[in-house]
Amino acid sequence: MANKIIIGIDPDVGKSGCCIIYPNKEMFLFTLPFPELIEKIVNINTFNEVHVVVEAGWLNSKSDFSLYAGGRKMIPISEALIATKKAKNTGSNHAVGKLLIEMLKHHAIDVSEMKPLSKSRWHGDKCSREELNGVLERNGYATFKQNNQEQRDATLIALTYKGTV
Repeated sequence: MANKIIIGIDPDVGKSGCCIIYPNKEMFLFTLPFPELIEKIVNINTFNEVHVVVEAGWLNSKSDFSLYAGGRKMIPISEALIATKKAKNTGSNHAVGKLLIEMLKHHAIDVSEMKPLSKSRWHGDKCSREELNGVLERNGYATFKQNNQEQRDATLIALTYKGTV
């Protein structure tokens, strides 16, 4: 793994977050739509040894959706509509992740699935830019002035795979 390029991916229907970590600790963050992401990874893999790690939310054991609170009482319609939309988006993102893995395997690219990371280590539900920069500084990586949540998630996936986080 020391000479491999590690690519972490947070799959999303619109644009997936991506973090590329080179063996010299050079790091690039971006978001790309599905076809461009596949193309970029295939091109990198042409001249380098690559391992891709995809966040696999479908590996979570708790992924059911119910309109009943505690199995007894229906929740308000406004909450049900929000929950339905969220469940649909989550399912779509899972499909993107599974298709991404299938495409990478088709191109003979080394790929693995990773359960989403625990959210309990961050101040809020998600890792902030400042929290990510703290992790990067402690581990000898350059920090970033700008990044979005998908890029931060992809970075944490890649760093966790490397055993850094």
